[in-house]
Amino acid sequence: MVRTKFPQPRHRPSQQRLQALRVIKLKNLNNVDIEFAEDGLTAILGPNGFGKSTVLHALAATFSPLHTGEGQDKRFVDFFPNTPHGVWMGSVFVVAHKFSLGAEKKTIATLVQKMTGQWYPIAKSRPVRETYFIGVKSAVPKIEVQGTRRRLQYSTEELSDDTSLEIRGKAGFVFNRDYTKYHSNQVSSRRNFIGVEYRGVNFSALAMGAGEQRVFEILSTVIKAKKYALILIDEIDLLLHTDALARLMNVLDDYAKKKNLQIIFTTHREAILDFEEFIAVRHLYQANVTPHRTFCFNETRPDAISRLTGQPNRPLAVACEDDVSTAIIEKVAIQAKVRKYTEITRFGAAINCFTLIAALMLNGDDLSNSIFVIDGDVYETDEKKAERVDEVLTGNHPADVKRREDAPYYVRQFSPVTKLPPEQVLHSLVCTVPSTGDSEIDDVITAAQNVTVVANSHDYVDKIIETLGTSREVGMSRIVNVAAKADGWNDYVASIREWFEEKHDHVVETVAQ
Repeated sequence: MVRTKFPQPRHRPSQQRLQALRVIKLKNLNNVDIEFAEDGLTAILGPNGFGKSTVLHALAATFSPLHTGEGQDKRFVDFFPNTPHGVWMGSVFVVAHKFSLGAEKKTIATLVQKMTGQWYPIAKSRPVRETYFIGVKSAVPKIEVQGTRRRLQYSTEELSDDTSLEIRGKAGFVFNRDYTKYHSNQVSSRRNFIGVEYRGVNFSALAMGAGEQRVFEILSTVIKAKKYALILIDEIDLLLHTDALARLMNVLDDYAKKKNLQIIFTTHREAILDFEEFIAVRHLYQANVTPHRTFCFNETRPDAISRLTGQPNRPLAVACEDDVSTAIIEKVAIQAKVRKYTEITRFGAAINCFTLIAALMLNGDDLSNSIFVIDGDVYETDEKKAERVDEVLTGNHPADVKRREDAPYYVRQFSPVTKLPPEQVLHSLVCTVPSTGDSEIDDVITAAQNVTVVANSHDYVDKIIETLGTSREVGMSRIVNVAAKADGWNDYVASIREWFEEKHDHVVETVAQ
């Protein structure tokens, strides 16, 4: 890609597409690449303070309006003012974009920087594109902006042209309201604001809710914009309830497709993830350790959701028989680097495994990220598992048959060479681990080797824990950690490990390349 000066064409560039933003340093953004959907909607998602608005500010100031007048003329000083604490010296970023100029196709990268007293490129050398920025200022209620107790005089004109009717209709759809009129209220030659009629009552923007007036502005901008325009909306979810946000997303998607618009917006509402089918979501993340690099993730993963909600997100679900199985599965999840994404629960005796699967399937639950682990000392063959499935899932309807076919897939088991309970297997594995000189490990090995004759299988671990003198939870963890060093460990947990490895790339964030 060649960094070059944008040509100042005598005629309008067409089919413009923003491709990517490469930030070396800008405010708190540091060494990050952000790719944008070249068609439709891109959402910049992340918690407060991660640089989402800065992305839009950089894009808005990079482009000049078209020579025909369309678009806003935003300057870098509009977003990055020169103050004692923010001179922005050393800011560098690159905007990659493409367009057609007649029959010629061009792809260029505009280098933006402030190394001395002003931003480059200077205003007249910036690339031209019809660009609109809708900031959070548009969410401030007009009554707060007006700030007067005097009687306000204005003249009202009903807007009945096709564009205005379209804006009124789409706003009515977003809010599920039947607006019967759409007004322009002229205060002076330089000041006017909108108004509507709803349920026979006329009211201006001074009486509108902030979210309502903002949607009118967004829709007006999108509907009036020409093809291939770039529209930037900061905090699109601001002051909108979830249903209205969902409807707005669908309206914007329709216009983006119809008019080849690029609409890029910021949000920290996780509800936007419900629309990933037609919205390209980009997750911003700021590292808390030096050099505080910014990361952009193109796929939604549990960590991204956790950052938004403040709660752990564990999409992987594993159910097993007891605390011994839990400790083994937890160790395998740690080894596969997916422990924090995994919820581990217990169902008791192995017979309950099949009943639980049947109940969840009949309830219509999605089990694609779930497995149910039995110890392998009963129902150890596929035939025995199938027999048990047939007992809990009956019926001749095609859906019943499909459930019976699918159910065994979700059942996993440990894989001992012989039909042994996990307690005995763990004991055997620990006894094969050679001494290391580390007392933390060797104490477990010695305790296991001293267990020779037991009354029942549970004694294999109970007696080790008793010798170690720890709590059961700590003792189980130490036993499993040592058993995991044995040569036979990987074979024993192979079925569970393979499932975790299969899921790894679906839950762990990968930096966009």
